[in-house]
Amino acid sequence: MIYDVPNTLDLRDQELRQAIGLDLRGLAMRVFDVELDLSAFSAICVPITSGQGVTKGFSDSVCAIARHIGLDCHVESNTDVTGICDAIGSGVDIIFMADDNNFVALNTRERKIVNNVHATALGYCTALEVALGGLESKDVLVIGAGRLGWYSIELLQARGANVTVVESNIKRAEEAQNHFGVVIKGMEDGVRSSYAILNVSPSFIPGEFINEGSIVSSPGMPYSFDPLGENRIRTLIHDPLQIGVSTMAVWSAAYTSIPGMDRYFNEPCMADLVDGSDLSHRTFTTCIGTSYLSETKVRTKYDGRKPVTVNAIPVDMGRGPDNSIRSIF
Repeated sequence: MIYDVPNTLDLRDQELRQAIGLDLRGLAMRVFDVELDLSAFSAICVPITSGQGVTKGFSDSVCAIARHIGLDCHVESNTDVTGICDAIGSGVDIIFMADDNNFVALNTRERKIVNNVHATALGYCTALEVALGGLESKDVLVIGAGRLGWYSIELLQARGANVTVVESNIKRAEEAQNHFGVVIKGMEDGVRSSYAILNVSPSFIPGEFINEGSIVSSPGMPYSFDPLGENRIRTLIHDPLQIGVSTMAVWSAAYTSIPGMDRYFNEPCMADLVDGSDLSHRTFTTCIGTSYLSETKVRTKYDGRKPVTVNAIPVDMGRGPDNSIRSIF
C-alpha cells in the first residue's frame, strides 16, 4: 500500500475533499489554524537501516507527500548517521527519518522534533472533528488505547467529546479508565452503540457491528473494514501515511514560522525518544493555534517565516486546580 502513495496523492486529495471538504494540505493547516508558505522550506528523508532495516518505498512515499503539500523535498542518497550528517551539512530545514520505534521530523533550525504518533493523532482527530461539525458534547468511540490511542483520547476530551474506549488488553484498559475516566466496552457493544468512531488499532471490525451512517476516522493499520462495513459507513477517513506525514510537515515548519511555538507545543525531547521511555502516560500540553499564555485566542496567518497578520480575540480560558492556565491537549 505504501508503494502506491506517490502515484495516488491527487486521488487522495479528491477523496478527502469529498469526505470532509479539505485536501491533505488544507487538513494539516486546519490542525494548527495557520496558513504557511511551505515552499520556503527544504526537507530531506534519510533512510535508516537499523533494526528491521529500510522499508522499501517508505522514504520515497514520505518525500512525495512532503512535495505534494509544498515542501522542497528529496531522499538522501546516504543512510543512517552519514545521511543525517550530509542532510545537516546541506543546510536543510527539516529531516524526516524513522527506525523501528519512532518516525520523526527534525526541524534543524529550531532543534525541535515532531513525532508521527502525535501528528497522526492530531490529524485524524481534526478530520473527525471536521466530519462531525465539531466535537463538543459528541459521543466518540476510540478503538485502541495504545500510544496513539492515549494521545487521541486526551485530545478528544480536551475538545469536549464524550469518549468511550474499546481495548482488549486489560492493563491498558484499566490505565485508560483510571487516567481519563472513560467507559470501557467490548468491541461489539462499543461499535454497535456508536456513530462516531476513531479506530487506532489493528483490529478487524466486523461490518455487522457498524451502524448505518457512521463516521469513522481510522489511521489504524492494517485496514480494518469488510465490504459490509464500508457500505454502512457514511464517511471513512483512512490512509496508510498521508495525513500523518502532512501534519508532521506543517507542525515542523510551524516551529520556524510561528514565534514562540515551543511555548505552545511540548513535544518529547530527543532523550525521551532514544532511551525507550514509555511515553503513553505523559501529558503533552499542545495549544493548537491558540495563545494560552496571553489568555487570548489568536488566529494566525504566516507567509514562510514571517508573520503577516494576527487577529486577537479574548476568550474565557479556565484554569486548572493549581491556578495554571489549562491547555487543550
